[in-house]
Amino acid sequence: MTDRAVSALLGLLLVLMVGWAADSQAKPRRADCITGYDLDWSSVSEERHDVLRQMSDLLRGSGWPAGTSMGGVMFQDDWSRIYFQFSENCDRKWEQSEGFFHAWFAKGIRLPEHHRIAEPIQPSPNTIDLVGPHWRD
Repeated sequence: MTDRAVSALLGLLLVLMVGWAADSQAKPRRADCITGYDLDWSSVSEERHDVLRQMSDLLRGSGWPAGTSMGGVMFQDDWSRIYFQFSENCDRKWEQSEGFFHAWFAKGIRLPEHHRIAEPIQPSPNTIDLVGPHWRD
């Protein structure tokens, strides 16, 4: 290989590496896209399973608020917390997650009181732990 060909190949590799690094830095970390809420069921007279089924039905259907870029939703095993992980617009994550509560309420679902969990919320099996091309980690 000539010096010119080696230089051209190294230049191409450098461009690809810089592009990859810029792309991975442009993507948010998963923790930057997670919101969580403590759920207080004490004022809900319906069975939790019925309310959760209604919430889940709306998620599976067309009940996603406009402009929402949902990655996933996870309830803690005892239903005391809910976590949302968004795939885009993570700077609007709290607005997006509140949109779900508003959509559920608009459909007449009797929701538990919900209170924001202080950030940061780290992805884990105990919270929500989605991976994929939308996040850099």
